[in-house]
Parts: sequence; structure tokens; C-alpha cells
Amino acid sequence: MLKLYTDRKSFKSNEILSDNDAVFDVHTSRSQLNEVDKELMMKYDGARVIGENEYFGLTIQTRYGITHIGNLSTSLKTMLNLRHMKAMPQYMAIDVTSAGGNVLMDIFQSAMELNVPIILGHTDIPVFTPIQMQVDNGEVVTDVSRLQEIIWSKGEAQ
Repeated sequence: MLKLYTDRKSFKSNEILSDNDAVFDVHTSRSQLNEVDKELMMKYDGARVIGENEYFGLTIQTRYGITHIGNLSTSLKTMLNLRHMKAMPQYMAIDVTSAGGNVLMDIFQSAMELNVPIILGHTDIPVFTPIQMQVDNGEVVTDVSRLQEIIWSKGEAQ
């Protein structure tokens, strides 16, 4: 079951992987990427690794040209950070609010498989096949409509 939180109150601030761009640039971009990581790069950013640069790390080819791995989308960086969290044991949860709806289903699936709680503060959520999510250590939801209602109501209460 996915553990989803609508705010950061359940964790200490230093336990939350929150600045996904910075964490990716410092840690994950220098990690060994496996085949699933590379498939996700192609799926979401149309990017493939073509080499390595001494200063910038991995060189990638995208539909826009050749660049370095730090130029991947924030959504994809968030997904890759989640997949590499075991190498960063200081983090107990990951804030995926910066990720767009296009990648959330893969984030949900990976978070369930890795048993990593996620924090989501927006309602740009794609319709998904029923999965069980426990929201804020309370209600278990299985559909996007109910999840959106909960997130909206939490935002209004703050």
C-alpha cells in the first residue's frame, strides 16, 4: 500500500528529500544508472546516455540535442531520486510535489515497491487503476477523485 502525505508535518524537515533538482545534481546524477533508469529517461524525456563529461557527468542525447544529465526534467529527476533513495538513508520520505502528473503513476508504483512514503501537495493526478493509498496515516483511498478531494480540503484548511 502506498503511504501518501498531503503535507510535511509527519516528518522532520531533514528526513524529507525535497529539493529534487539539487539532490539529483549532487547525488543521483553520479550514481550508476541501471536499465530501468535508462528506460525511464527515454520514456519521459526522450533521453539516452551517449557518454560522459569530466565536469558535467553523463552526456545525454535528447530530442533537443546533446546536453548533460543535469538538464533532465524535474519530474524525471524526482523519479530517479526515489529509485536511488536507499543510497541516501538520511531520507525517510520524498516530496514529489514538483513532479507533474505525467510521471506520477510510475512514482506511485516505485514508492509502493520500495516502501517509501511520498508527499504530494498538488492535484494534477492522472486517472489511475485502483491502488490502495493510505493518506496522512488515515483514510485508505483507491481512486483519483477521492484523493483530489482530500488534497483540496487540506489546502483549504491551511
